[in-house]
Amino acid sequence: MYCHKCGADLRDDAQFCSKCGNAISSIPIEPQVATIPVVAVETPSPASRQVPWLVIIITLSVIVLGVGGVIASRTLKKPELGDMRVNPKDNAEMVWVPGATFTMGSPDGVGFKDEYPAHQVTLSGYWIYKYDVTVAQYRAFCTATARALPEFPDDEYSWKGKKSWEHPDLQQHPIVNVSW
Repeated sequence: MYCHKCGADLRDDAQFCSKCGNAISSIPIEPQVATIPVVAVETPSPASRQVPWLVIIITLSVIVLGVGGVIASRTLKKPELGDMRVNPKDNAEMVWVPGATFTMGSPDGVGFKDEYPAHQVTLSGYWIYKYDVTVAQYRAFCTATARALPEFPDDEYSWKGKKSWEHPDLQQHPIVNVSW
């Protein structure tokens, strides 16, 4: 038999607990298991231990990139009207057109009705091909993007005697039958 208060082992005929003095009932009680209270100690996860280092690394990166950006912006020349470069995708020459504001549309009473009203438009600077897009360039674009080539022209000018876009004489010819 066990004391229901302190869990001490008692004789079967005991009326009081010899350890705590508690009165013992005649109903046998299962022993109480002494437990040690478990205090939850939060152990930092590996990710939380890395947060300070991660913050430091990100902060340093931002500083280095910011300083590098300032240096680069001071050392890199801004493009000017007529500056040239080569498009790395197709080796086409490109020229710089600086941004500007202009009037788009026609004055009242001049031009077509879809040209009204005249209004101010501002464009940022941009690079544009120096020459028209050729058949070869457009074919390469269509191949890379899985687009269909436009319908082959049937006029009698430079296309005479040619039946398709693959004709060798047409490869440096400007592409036609394309829309905006």
